[in-house]
Amino acid sequence: MSDIIKKILLAGLGVATLTREKAEDIIEDLIKKGELTRKEKQGFLDDLLKATEKRKDEARNFVKEEVQKVLKSLNIPTGDEINALEKRLKKHIKQGHSTGNK
Repeated sequence: MSDIIKKILLAGLGVATLTREKAEDIIEDLIKKGELTRKEKQGFLDDLLKATEKRKDEARNFVKEEVQKVLKSLNIPTGDEINALEKRLKKHIKQGHSTGNK
């Protein structure tokens, strides 16, 4: 199958939501239409599923980055910043108790 047809199929299928079962159904239809051979089936299925995972990862990363931007713009501290502050606070409390200061 040509790369152009693969690209069109990948774009048209909304591969971010493509399941293995749906991919197999689509491939079976392509085989019935003579657009794909049985020999090409596994390779094409693997390509579709890899593309699906890649798109999911891209979407996940995009959402994560956007959420981080929003949190930063709202001055909401990150988990790492809170943990660092807790460590500093514990250190100061411990130093205060060891010197007898309260």
